[in-house]
Amino acid sequence: MSRLPVAAGTVLLLCLGASTAGAKDPVRILMSKGDLWGFLDERGAWAIEPRFAEAGVFNDGIALVELDGREGAIDPQGRFVVPAEQAEIFAFSEGLAPFRREKGMGSPWGYINRKGEVVVEPRFDFAYPHKEGLAGVSIGGRWGYVDTTGALVIPMQFDGYSPGEFSGGLAPAFQGERCGYIDRQGAWVIQPTYETCREFQEDLASVETGGRWGHLDRTGAVVVPLEYDYAQSFTEGVAGVLKGETWGFIDRGNRVVIPFRFSQVDGFNEGFSGVQDAEGRYFIDSKGRRAFPKLGTMDSAGFFVGGYAQFDQGEDRVVIDRRGKVVYRGKR
Repeated sequence: MSRLPVAAGTVLLLCLGASTAGAKDPVRILMSKGDLWGFLDERGAWAIEPRFAEAGVFNDGIALVELDGREGAIDPQGRFVVPAEQAEIFAFSEGLAPFRREKGMGSPWGYINRKGEVVVEPRFDFAYPHKEGLAGVSIGGRWGYVDTTGALVIPMQFDGYSPGEFSGGLAPAFQGERCGYIDRQGAWVIQPTYETCREFQEDLASVETGGRWGHLDRTGAVVVPLEYDYAQSFTEGVAGVLKGETWGFIDRGNRVVIPFRFSQVDGFNEGFSGVQDAEGRYFIDSKGRRAFPKLGTMDSAGFFVGGYAQFDQGEDRVVIDRRGKVVYRGKR
């Protein structure tokens, strides 16, 4: 489960807590107690007592967990909907999740559904979640794509350490040491001329060549010149970019909307970004203003997901809502 959105010592977008499901689902905030993981409700009370060695956030009503060395999935009441029978389960997406029955080199990957039923028997060296109906799979060091039945749609013809996910009909892919973007038939739409290619977000993709980063649109046109030392993906209309050792935020027109003054930034999510400067670590709003100043600085700051964010402060782990109200504070 280490490749999943699982609980870890640092608080990241996919492992900070709140359910990402619809409004009908109760709030479930991933939280540790000692070496075990459980889930809080919106009041900061334990909804699911800590009993799992590892756990992931709720997504579409289920969360992946590890119990007694095997992995499965639970519902918001803590009941197993996918029995804890597999050695590893990757993230569920579009109703399916990659899985394998045993860990270790040589153990193949297949796909299970949300009931834990095997849909595609394990036969791949590695398998990724489905996006837009296609999933990257590997055999013999080459990557291709399968549909939800496991049928090979794009042949095993791409290089690289991992496949790109489809977004709006395009996915990054490698040919040798260079990357570009392919369509759902595996044809090159943007030729492989870059050294690093990220997935499209908000119709733009960050790319890098020769240590310089910028952004492309879906036609391959350069929208943000490759002039930065690093460029994050666009979220909520802005992207964090690095010049020298200082971060700021730009809009789609490459205009600076939050000045370069940070040593570290996260992408915006639900109106806030975790940043760091000489004063410490804290959240800012979309105007670059410090949010929740009464909370002080943080040892780490995660993303807001489902209206909640976690951060570490001294020996404590803290959960707040979007108003800055402390929902939970407990020892790490």
